[in-house]
Amino acid sequence: VITKTITQDGKERSVRDVEATSQAIAAQERLGELFVDFAREQYESVIEETFNRLYNTHVPRRFARPTFPHYPNANPAISLRDHQFRAVERIKIQDTMLAHAVGSGKTYTMITGAMELKRLGIARKPLLVVQNSTVEDVARSWRLLYPSAVVYVPQRSDLEASGRKRFLQRIATNHFDGIIIPQSFLKLIPDDPASEQAFLQEEIDRVEAAVAAAARQDKSGPRSAKKSLVKRLNELRLRLEARRLRQADRKKDNILSFDELGIDALFLDECHKYKRLGFFTSRRGIKGIDPAGSEDALSAIFKCRSVQARQGRVVLATGTPISNTMAEAWTMLRFVAPSRLDEARISTFDQFAGAFGQLIASFELTTTGQFKAVSRFARFVNVRQLSELYRAHVDVVLNDDIVEFQRDHTLPTLKDGGFTKIVLPQTEGVQAELDEIRERLRWFEGLTGTEKRENCHLPLVLFGQARKTTLDIRLLNARKEDEQGSKLNRAATEILLLYQQSDSYKGTQLVFADVYQSPSRLFVEEDDRTPVAIRFNLFEDLKDKLIAEGIPASEVTVCPAEADKREAVFVKVRTGEIRVMLGT
Repeated sequence: VITKTITQDGKERSVRDVEATSQAIAAQERLGELFVDFAREQYESVIEETFNRLYNTHVPRRFARPTFPHYPNANPAISLRDHQFRAVERIKIQDTMLAHAVGSGKTYTMITGAMELKRLGIARKPLLVVQNSTVEDVARSWRLLYPSAVVYVPQRSDLEASGRKRFLQRIATNHFDGIIIPQSFLKLIPDDPASEQAFLQEEIDRVEAAVAAAARQDKSGPRSAKKSLVKRLNELRLRLEARRLRQADRKKDNILSFDELGIDALFLDECHKYKRLGFFTSRRGIKGIDPAGSEDALSAIFKCRSVQARQGRVVLATGTPISNTMAEAWTMLRFVAPSRLDEARISTFDQFAGAFGQLIASFELTTTGQFKAVSRFARFVNVRQLSELYRAHVDVVLNDDIVEFQRDHTLPTLKDGGFTKIVLPQTEGVQAELDEIRERLRWFEGLTGTEKRENCHLPLVLFGQARKTTLDIRLLNARKEDEQGSKLNRAATEILLLYQQSDSYKGTQLVFADVYQSPSRLFVEEDDRTPVAIRFNLFEDLKDKLIAEGIPASEVTVCPAEADKREAVFVKVRTGEIRVMLGT
């Protein structure tokens, strides 16, 4: 980014020079092209031999459907689909990720895979980790598909601190056909200290190598890059020491670690929860690349490495394997194919990005209406090799790939072939609130670096307020006006219309909203939060509006927050007794 000095209100200030920055970006891209031409001219044979050795030596394995209609001991009344059979055969052979479309039957695939691993002696103790809200559903599916299977499902008391020790001891001393636990409990199981230390030490070694390389550069090298390397190194060392102390405390409590449970097959359902694994990169400030990690993801990979160390099987499953960035594709391969990444010399994100991504510099419009120069990975290169590498360990199934969906026409289709989008003009209240939010963002953009760090929470808070504003301004303050042109009121109109149109067959509607409650306290002055007497609840307001328009109160409900109360409500939705259900 190139800046220039301007005089404003009698004061000099530095601003971005858009024209000069554009020219610099074009020159940078031209230099990159010239370097590629130079490398091809001088080192083409070496590059070609190395590239082919790393990426063109593997032939994708094909998995065929078995000739028998059902797996041994499975319920003969339930027939798996072709893609499920092929996925189970893959699970028998290798660690894999099931990137299957939503509704394609991942649960039955994982259950069958676990039972086959158990039957063949590949695994003795499979563990299936699922969303908190689906534990009982998965347990019912397992018992339905394999009626004679012994499946261990924890009770609520088992997951509490007082019962955790007993629960883990039962897992360690019994040989169940399958064990099901919620995602929230996985990170509460202590990790194997050796696995933790080995993984973190690998990361420390990578960063130390990068620090050493930066130190060998001349002093004209970018100081910010060197500082970020040292900062990342110190963070990893602190994390390693913190985990050592935590393990020392757990030894005093005599709680079994994951490695001591004897788990040799680990199935992680909805594995996109673990995609923020965290990684080191020297490419700082790249748009869309977040190197920060979560404790959930870190704990999950420790457990995966523990299972892999005992030659067990790791299986991931999700309907959204890549939702935002190319880093997610590499992260998922770290779970199921770490050795293949090492072979291909892409064990670090920078190596992966250098082999398969191209950095593009461009301008984007900020929330304040200004242009900002950014760099992002906007283009893939060596796409065929990337696809083969990915699909060698990821079982990709789209709706169009499922023969039964196409043959039996069982996949619902959207009206007019897509989503129905309703665009509304902004109300006066929304315009006023958004103008105020933009003004505060402009103020934030004008702060110095130190001041921005002190107010770093502000953009996130303001973006959250903007989301609430566009839905209904009462989500900011319950005392604000109920505007007729709001999204909420238009939604009520559409829901009532669909209710009337589907009355003959008791059609049901699900209404989702992640933001539904106004805050319990309001900011009046800096560092002062004032309690409010009333709070606005979007679901209750919408429910009242629908009842006022003639829908019986018994046919409109808000999905219960308690998991054990939902099934009774779901039954009524399926039968049409409840016609409209609201929830997050």
